[in-house]
Amino acid sequence: MHPHPNLLHLTRSCAKWRNGFILVACLALSTIAVSVACATTPPPRAVAPRNGVVTELMALGDTLSYGLSWPVGKGATGYLVTVRASATNGTWSGLPTNAAVSGLATTFKASAIPWDSVTFTWVTKSTNTAGVSKDSLVVIWTKKRLPSAPPSGTVDSTGAVGTLTLPGAFILAVGQSRVVCAFKQFSNGAIAQWTVARQACDSIYMNYVPQVNRQLVSAGQQAHTDSLAVTCVTWQWVALYMNGSTGSCSPSITVTGILTTGMLEQVPDATRVARSRSADL
Repeated sequence: MHPHPNLLHLTRSCAKWRNGFILVACLALSTIAVSVACATTPPPRAVAPRNGVVTELMALGDTLSYGLSWPVGKGATGYLVTVRASATNGTWSGLPTNAAVSGLATTFKASAIPWDSVTFTWVTKSTNTAGVSKDSLVVIWTKKRLPSAPPSGTVDSTGAVGTLTLPGAFILAVGQSRVVCAFKQFSNGAIAQWTVARQACDSIYMNYVPQVNRQLVSAGQQAHTDSLAVTCVTWQWVALYMNGSTGSCSPSITVTGILTTGMLEQVPDATRVARSRSADL
């Protein structure tokens, strides 16, 4: 018996004699048809996962780090992951674009300088030998940048704590005059004199302020003292006892006794206190 009886029958039914030759053209067509019918059918396209989970791994200033995970997509042997940034004032780098992933999770780090807010759109498609899924997993979330803590801090122990008037106490006879000066005190013990009052007050500064306190004055403290917009000193006295002569914001005053001493100093915030106390604006 012929090994392929159906094929032999087909050959005989299709063969025709013409001029001594047999024609079997339809045999070839039938053979092709049989071959196509026996070929392996490719698998259907994979289906994208139905849901995904976004996990924030790290948020340090300009860099955001996320973990993405999802369940198995039907028929999938791999996945393509894309993350896009929108609604942001930053230009982002490190975002995956059609990144091939064989498992069910991946991570990425995205950076932008500067940025205040951003909306991320995560798209995942499934893949197999038949191609890429027509549908997609899509997850959208928004991130706003929180203010960062200062990287470091400094404790300033040299801040101004008040104004010292010298001489602090003295006897002034009727008709007698003398100069009284103001000096800026700092919390580290430094005592500075105003540069503009050096001619009138230097002798008082040298005689009444210990050398150790004078040597503690830093350049910054001296600049603060000389900033008259901040350290303007005004004076007040009781006219019943004395007359006073001073200029605008002058750290020195010349007083002349009428009956007895009774001078007060007015601090820059217009609060009247005893002459040995004062404060900056």
